[in-house]
Amino acid sequence: MDSNGLADPYVKLHLLPGASKSNKLRTKTLRNTRNPTWNETLVYHGLTDDDMQRKTLRFQSHTLLSSTAAVVISFLICDPGAQNQS
Repeated sequence: MDSNGLADPYVKLHLLPGASKSNKLRTKTLRNTRNPTWNETLVYHGLTDDDMQRKTLRFQSHTLLSSTAAVVISFLICDPGAQNQS
């Protein structure tokens, strides 16, 4: 945080276990704010049903945010192999 009380926050997501770059995602850095709002979609590609059962998503906020900051994460799990049947 700078002398004006503003920060440059960002969020990192880590899919664990795993150390490869494909397991790490990061939001854009928002400049000069204490109340960041990210409207971004971060996508992990190539996850199997087995991966979904044994992996953990770690959320990490970087830069001190105000104590009233709220964090909302939405997850949408898609099966790109499934076809829409009418």
